[in-house]
Amino acid sequence: MAFEDTSVNFVKPVTDLIAWRDQNARGKEIWITEFGWDASTKPNLTTGDGAKWKGNVSDEKQAQYLVRSYLVFSALAVDRAYMYFFNDQDEPSFHAASGLTRNFQPKPSFHAVAHLYRSLGDYRLSRVAASKPGELFVYEYVHGTDPKKKVLVVWSPTGADRKATAEVPLGKGKLLRAERMPLAEGDAPAVQVPVRAGAASVGVEESPLYLWLQE
Repeated sequence: MAFEDTSVNFVKPVTDLIAWRDQNARGKEIWITEFGWDASTKPNLTTGDGAKWKGNVSDEKQAQYLVRSYLVFSALAVDRAYMYFFNDQDEPSFHAASGLTRNFQPKPSFHAVAHLYRSLGDYRLSRVAASKPGELFVYEYVHGTDPKKKVLVVWSPTGADRKATAEVPLGKGKLLRAERMPLAEGDAPAVQVPVRAGAASVGVEESPLYLWLQE
């Protein structure tokens, strides 16, 4: 079960707060602060309080979860979301390995989040085209000044390296290019996506796939 599932203690406290705000404090902003995942290359501690730490994920999973968190938050009625932290010292303990960099050297998450910013910085969420926990999420973003430019972001909302295929309708848009979320410096991996009868046949993975469309 991944964090996108509404029953998991990640999204649910936010949606509960949104409901409370809408009923009791209309107009107040909601900020999400200090979310993230620790990714350390060192073995877990075996003694002391640090031995109780169970939060470690791989560098790849940290990158996937951070990007997908920002995507999920974009569909919620919140005003800001901040991840924690920029740099860490690779310590296997709570909040001590959650940086985008490790000893100021970029982790995969650094490149993944930078790609997210470059790809969607000028875009805003238009609609949630699919939201199927454990199976498929598809979000549509529209350019802030040119509504004919769109980006679909497709991913598997899971945590067990699941891969699948899905037919994603493109509407009136023509597919210009497709890229998989990168984990390293350089150009994001280009993906060949067949299009038939106005739908893209895409490989659905836990690393989001970006589809650029032009109407």
